[in-house]
Amino acid sequence: MKKDEKQTRDEKGDIKFGDYKFDWERSNWWRYTYVFHYYCESRKHHIPYFDLFDHDDEKLVEARKEKGFTEVSLYHMPEKPPYDFYIRYNNWQLGILVKYFKEVFDERAFIDGYQPQNKYCRLILPKNIHFEILNVINDNKLLPIRDLILEIIATAQYKYVDGGIAFWNDPENQKIITAAKKETTKVIRLIEKIDDKAWLNGRNAKRPAQLSYVNFVFQDESIRINHPWLSKEFIEHFKEHYNNLAYKNWQIDLSRYPERFDENIQTRQFKYRLAISLYNLLSKEGFFTTKKKLYPNDLLLCIAKIIEFSLIPVGSFDDPDEIKIKHIRNWLTRKELQEAITYLDVLPNKERLLKYFDEHFINYAGDSKRADALFIAMYLGKRFEIPHLIIDLAHLAQIMKSWHFLIGHRFPHHNIDGEIRFPELIAFDTLLKAIRSK
Repeated sequence: MKKDEKQTRDEKGDIKFGDYKFDWERSNWWRYTYVFHYYCESRKHHIPYFDLFDHDDEKLVEARKEKGFTEVSLYHMPEKPPYDFYIRYNNWQLGILVKYFKEVFDERAFIDGYQPQNKYCRLILPKNIHFEILNVINDNKLLPIRDLILEIIATAQYKYVDGGIAFWNDPENQKIITAAKKETTKVIRLIEKIDDKAWLNGRNAKRPAQLSYVNFVFQDESIRINHPWLSKEFIEHFKEHYNNLAYKNWQIDLSRYPERFDENIQTRQFKYRLAISLYNLLSKEGFFTTKKKLYPNDLLLCIAKIIEFSLIPVGSFDDPDEIKIKHIRNWLTRKELQEAITYLDVLPNKERLLKYFDEHFINYAGDSKRADALFIAMYLGKRFEIPHLIIDLAHLAQIMKSWHFLIGHRFPHHNIDGEIRFPELIAFDTLLKAIRSK
């Protein structure tokens, strides 16, 4: 209380925390700027050109003085109207980006329920690299989507370097992925082996085995904990950690441990998925003709060059163009790209829902459900062990997210009597009733 009394408050009673001003303009400048990378042999790592790391304003000033420095703006908008053409043109490119690359770039907008947007509006790279990319764009008549191609290269570089794809391509690191499921099974058996609650409570259970010691093996030495009670605490705290995760059940959450590597398994397929997405973009949008020949060499070579600008080797960087064309053709013919779900038509049990919810509320959403509503429903169904209600929960989630938008924009619903109602506020209580009546 004394600490609160020392705080100064405004006329509304809110605590005044001072007039600290965050430089949002500077933060957003760096957020939407990508600095191209290269592989440094001496450091054995990909690093940004000009050693220009995020939010390093002093380095940026020095980098701009170098002859090879280039700063490229994407999706230009004029300073004065008319803006309509540029808005339509840039939105067209954004639509293409989402249509063909939402899977390969792991677009989260549809899962998290927000509007997709461009990742970068500014690039920093050496002049010679920029000229090489422009030559490929001009030679293949891709000028209408020049900015889109540049952003695709930048995003692919980011995914490959900072997204861990280069890391997981290492054979030693791939063992971490392949061993996860087997090792998780061992850990579950380990926890079950020391569980003595049933035996202590006098139930008809076998006395658990005694834990003798725990051995930690490092590269330089091994440390053995011989105290049985202290050794057991390592396992009990480990179990408690998983008991406090999303599903509040250590067995469910621990069994999900290998799933965290699913994305990394997909990253090993990144170059194939990127090639397929580029092929679909360039062929289906009419930049290359594939009627006479499904995989023309000029198209495959264009894809190979874009992928290599993304720092991903197509075979070897020193291979001739003919070999790279063969690699891209193999990638396209032997791999498939599974389209990510953005919407899915599912029919809820409205007869059941109308027992607990207002008819106007239930009819507010159609049969087509967004990915974010489906994601929420899947979580709730597994978390509370009510899988038979997943479709109904998806319907309710979509309604409530839509009402959240209306409430946030001050659009309450008026019922027949003119009374202002916020169905979202009463939906939680009725939802609990529906779950309890399963």
